[in-house]
Amino acid sequence: ISKMCKGNKNDCALVLKTLAKGVGKSTLPQMLAKHILGPKLCLETGSEPLKSRFNNILGGKLLVSFEELETFSQAEWAAVESVLKRQITSDSIVLQAKGQDAFTTTNINNYILLSNHDVYDSDRRMFVLDVQTHYKGNREYWSNLYSNCFNNDVGNALYSYFYEIDTNNYHPQDYPITENKLN
Repeated sequence: ISKMCKGNKNDCALVLKTLAKGVGKSTLPQMLAKHILGPKLCLETGSEPLKSRFNNILGGKLLVSFEELETFSQAEWAAVESVLKRQITSDSIVLQAKGQDAFTTTNINNYILLSNHDVYDSDRRMFVLDVQTHYKGNREYWSNLYSNCFNNDVGNALYSYFYEIDTNNYHPQDYPITENKLN
């Protein structure tokens, strides 16, 4: 997140996966989009830009969060994962809008994948985070968090905090092994 706040691309996607619903998986990307990076640099989408050549929507986005990826068969996931893996690490991206020629541009995308389903993860390019479930259904907790923390003052403070972190020797693919990653 610190590298991304500095305008840099990571060569690893974050995967927030849990089989439980209502545990706050979308809290981080929403805070980043609304109050830290801003909506012009962020995109929340489904898997369509990964499944279609018409992916122009990804252009110029520092953060792309794939919200609630649908269930894929292993073969479907292999096709989507192939595109995603290339985009995670590539410095350039080919973008195309319907009815227009494709063009190559600098790839600044950082990815967060959110899913309530198993993500077939066979690669170093995806960091599968263990999402805690102990606040599931706790409306008071989530209401308090969104009411008191989802604002520009907290967003500016978090941006400053992330920006000050020294990332000179940080390598996104050097992450700890989690239970979800092992599974």
